[in-house]
Amino acid sequence: MTREKYLNRLDYFDGQYNCDFTQGKLLTYAHKIFNFKENVIIRRDEWCSANLRKTCYRLFSLSEAAKNKLEDIFAGKDMVAVRTNTGNIRFLEILSSAGFKIVNAKLYLRKKLSGAEKYFYPVRSLKKKQCFLKDLRPLLKGAFVTSRFYKDDKIAPAAAERLYEKWLDTHAGKKTTEIFSIFEGSKCAAFLAASYLAPFPEEKFNAGFVDLITVLPEYRNRGYALALLRHFEDKLIRQGTRILFANTAIDNYQAQILFSRNGLLPFNSVVEMHWWNR
Repeated sequence: MTREKYLNRLDYFDGQYNCDFTQGKLLTYAHKIFNFKENVIIRRDEWCSANLRKTCYRLFSLSEAAKNKLEDIFAGKDMVAVRTNTGNIRFLEILSSAGFKIVNAKLYLRKKLSGAEKYFYPVRSLKKKQCFLKDLRPLLKGAFVTSRFYKDDKIAPAAAERLYEKWLDTHAGKKTTEIFSIFEGSKCAAFLAASYLAPFPEEKFNAGFVDLITVLPEYRNRGYALALLRHFEDKLIRQGTRILFANTAIDNYQAQILFSRNGLLPFNSVVEMHWWNR
């Protein structure tokens, strides 16, 4: 199967690395992950399936030959999610015709790191233990309201909330993540959940990613979020990493303002779509 037969072919990695690698190189890496002998590239989403108690899948790509067979391909599946660049018009047309609905739109942001301006707040790196994670849970309330599961009217708000309650434990359990926080006395006022990315082991390419940044309402407008970002940047620079990524919902204006003030600029936009079995 040649790459010309596939739709969504630029977004095997959500378009995140299009600024750093050529299309040909990204396709080479995609061939190591996906089976291009199939007309549809689709994978079961184990985390979503377990927490929503549904059979959930993620669609990455499909060929023109498969566009009229999606009903058969999706048989036995409760939900299929897909994320694609807003410029992939043909792919979006096929998805819409197949019953996919847009549930969210996101901006992808990127910054080349050179030197971080220090903010002298006492930022902690929390240990990944339950006794520390409990301090962060109050900050999760409302932190995900701009996400796709909250915006999908097929998912009850209580179900979406339960889904994201599991997010912190999942994030903290990974070896490539870290949580930075600022405390006011014994109370966690703000935290940043970060990831360290090395997507292609063959390449000397490392990046940092902002998974979540949130501040309790009573502690906002004190510069805590910016301080956490600068602290993460400084750590990335000291370990030789020169790229920082983030993404946020298009309607999350506070996050966009925060990121832009810190030099993170949009380089891509995507839509997130869900298909539900009737």
